[in-house]
Amino acid sequence: MSFHTEAEAKAFYMRYAQLAGFGVKMCNKKKFSRVMRCSCEGKGDFYKGDEALRVRNKTTMKTKCKAHLKFTRVYDSEGSEVDMIIEKANLFHNHLLHTPLKTKKMRSHKSTEPVLYQIIDELQEAGMSTQSIKNVLQNMHGGAELVPITSRDIENRKATNVREEHADDINKLIEFFKDCGAQNPQFRWELKLDSEGVIHSLFWSHASMQGDYADFGDAMSFDTTHKTNIYEKPLTMFVGSNHHL
Repeated sequence: MSFHTEAEAKAFYMRYAQLAGFGVKMCNKKKFSRVMRCSCEGKGDFYKGDEALRVRNKTTMKTKCKAHLKFTRVYDSEGSEVDMIIEKANLFHNHLLHTPLKTKKMRSHKSTEPVLYQIIDELQEAGMSTQSIKNVLQNMHGGAELVPITSRDIENRKATNVREEHADDINKLIEFFKDCGAQNPQFRWELKLDSEGVIHSLFWSHASMQGDYADFGDAMSFDTTHKTNIYEKPLTMFVGSNHHL
């Protein structure tokens, strides 16, 4: 059996593995060959340190399984890869295989569909909890056993989004203020740096805030959550009391 590309060969073996009930890992990528193995291949390293310092009581899933497919790459006269041929196949496993429903949640078989994660991102932005998002996905797929990702995947996705949002956030804020200033000449902002070049304070105001200040006077309000944010900086708002309140 042969395939035109490595992607086709991988898709074939992944589909077989999902139906048979085992995970796949890609190994031994060489110019003339490629090996795809059962994820239980190899020997796990047992913990040999101080048991009192052990964090997790987790055993290895490695069983020295020898199941694999070895492909040979075929090149044309110009040196371009044209085929991948199965050179050797070992289909025998030394461990129990899983049902297809459980296999779908293995790392190598988990869904990476962009549309699915886009839905999760939108639900998380709306403030839905992990369990609520999981309930929505269960309804979409027709049952909990058919959902291609786990609750931990949903939590990891949220953590990734939070890290991306916080990454370089000060520069993002400054760029946002610059855009506001370009669109509205009355927008004002200033920042002060400490002796180490780190932002010590940041001030901004827009046209409506300045108008309220001029017409109705001002009051100072402190955000009571300032001691719990990641910067431990207070948020002070100059607000006016007008006849609409």
